[in-house]
Amino acid sequence: MKKINGLTRKKTVSPKVVILLSVILITLAGSFVYIGSLNGRFIWDDNHLVKNNTYIRDLSCLPNAFTESLAGSSGDLYIAYRPLQILTYMFDYFLWGLNHFGFHLTNVLLHILAALAVYCFATVLFNDRLLSLITGLLFVVHPIHTEAVCYISGRADSLSALFILLSFIFYVKIEKKKSFFSEALVFIFYVLALLSRESSLILPLLIILYSYVFSRKINKRVLIIMLGTTALYVLLRMTVLKFSIPLASNYMSTTVLQRIPGFFAALGSYVSLLFLPLNLHMEYGIKLFYPFQPQVILGFIIFLLLLVYAFSKKGSNKLISFSIFWFLAALLPASNLYPINSYMAEHWLYLPSVGFLLIGGWILTRLYRKRGCGVLMAVVITGLLSFYGCLTVRQCDYWKDALTFYKRTLRYAPSSHRLYSTLGNEYSQRGRYEEAIISCRKAIELKPDYSFAYYNLGNAYNSMGRHKEAVVSFKRSIELNRNHVNSYNNLAIAYSLTGELEKAVAASKEAIKLKPDYALAHYNLALFYMRQGKSGLARQSADRLVELGYDLPEKFIEMINSPPEDKQEE
Repeated sequence: MKKINGLTRKKTVSPKVVILLSVILITLAGSFVYIGSLNGRFIWDDNHLVKNNTYIRDLSCLPNAFTESLAGSSGDLYIAYRPLQILTYMFDYFLWGLNHFGFHLTNVLLHILAALAVYCFATVLFNDRLLSLITGLLFVVHPIHTEAVCYISGRADSLSALFILLSFIFYVKIEKKKSFFSEALVFIFYVLALLSRESSLILPLLIILYSYVFSRKINKRVLIIMLGTTALYVLLRMTVLKFSIPLASNYMSTTVLQRIPGFFAALGSYVSLLFLPLNLHMEYGIKLFYPFQPQVILGFIIFLLLLVYAFSKKGSNKLISFSIFWFLAALLPASNLYPINSYMAEHWLYLPSVGFLLIGGWILTRLYRKRGCGVLMAVVITGLLSFYGCLTVRQCDYWKDALTFYKRTLRYAPSSHRLYSTLGNEYSQRGRYEEAIISCRKAIELKPDYSFAYYNLGNAYNSMGRHKEAVVSFKRSIELNRNHVNSYNNLAIAYSLTGELEKAVAASKEAIKLKPDYALAHYNLALFYMRQGKSGLARQSADRLVELGYDLPEKFIEMINSPPEDKQEE
């Protein structure tokens, strides 16, 4: 207290100090709960997107990040187009090589930045520092986000959410003070969001909902530019950037009416997990639900109640109204209106959860400010954050070891052919080939037309020296998926090990035909030609590797330059 001319004035804390303390608290909370994730290994798609993706190791491959699918050079095709995600992997590799610690560190930092963006987002909208702090803390420690943070391949969620929030923040700033700089940032951050994840297309709708709830006039120029960008992006994805393998082949043959009940079934689970995030796991799977199943009816009732409540609160409580609209709208990309690879996934809640946690922050803030409730509510808030934080720390252990991860996930998804197949691949990498074969056969039993299970089975057979059985498995994999270049490449290796070099050459050529810059296939083809005594053709393959920017091993160069006497070449 300070006295001036007999009057007493309360000392107030500078807004800059409040902001600084809030940033520090959110950063420390995020660092504490996710420090255990830094020791995690490469899991599942991390092997394709990072470990086996040679594009991230060479800056000369930078253009490829913008012209190819997410998996890059790993030989596996993904329908996803997320060049910014690949660029961050390049950055990590430049700093850390293939040390998984560095990749996990970037994930944690991106999540903390996203939480700070949530803090700014709430502040810009509602100008309440305590509400913003509580919401930011809830976001950074909530266990539902562990899938997006602990899983290196889940990085797209934090990237896209970060840029969506930043774009939105600067749009709101335009409403208060028009600025060409702010308008430019709205556009730039939207483009970066689109380059991070396809679901970022939802941002224009979120802005329209903001204008509706807060009765603000829409900035037509900015919105037209955003909608034009959206149209251009969709056009490019449907033409130039159209990648060939749909991740959800089972869903591709279904109708919207068949898939929509799954969204309502998921909605009930989403709300439950946001309140009480227990038994979190990956692989909910591709499922179709009937309209009158209990979980579908419950989800539909929740949807209607939320929607009606959001409309009813538009006039009296804009925070509640906007937060519900945000939650439902941000879930639309995961609604299976367009078929995707599951009926639900925890990481799809990354952006929608902002709306849910805003409401939670508002309730806690109101209770804290009630006369006589400050101390009690401080304890409650601390207890809630600690509870969520402890669950997050525990959930990080789930992601540390690949074998532990697959086995634990199978407890929740015992009918997942993908899990059994990937578990088989993990066993192979650890030299446990008999267990790998059992696991892959289980995947085939669950889904006889799953090409990747045959591919992983072929790899196990090859490693055991059972090359003829490997040939059969790789051929079956190719029959089921003509675009899987790794199957052609490994079939070529299996043929070479059985002494069938002509067939090995043919298989390598098929791999190269599908992916002209597939370095491993060119390397193998050069080796096969050398074994055939066709030195000229071997040199051509080696020259192609040099053109692609690869340094050839000295022994390989010596073999190329001093081959046995040439045989007749093709």
